[in-house]
Amino acid sequence: MHERCRELEQEKIIDEVIVADNELGAWDVVKKYRPDVIALGYDQQALKESLETNLMHLDFHPEIKVLGAHQPEKYHNSLLES
Repeated sequence: MHERCRELEQEKIIDEVIVADNELGAWDVVKKYRPDVIALGYDQQALKESLETNLMHLDFHPEIKVLGAHQPEKYHNSLLES
């Protein structure tokens, strides 16, 4: 994860990279930073749907972007968990 964050921070179109909450569904990071854009991994569909549902209760609406896979042959969750 840290390698991906470092690589994202090098991109000129990204202002700041912030790692999500430790507790699933807390949304504290979203509430604190009020981002314009939230970037999710390509395999985080359930998180995207939960985020969209919970954003309806906030007074701002960031854009949700789904990122492409980052070296999936090396970093896919199923490979890292084995």
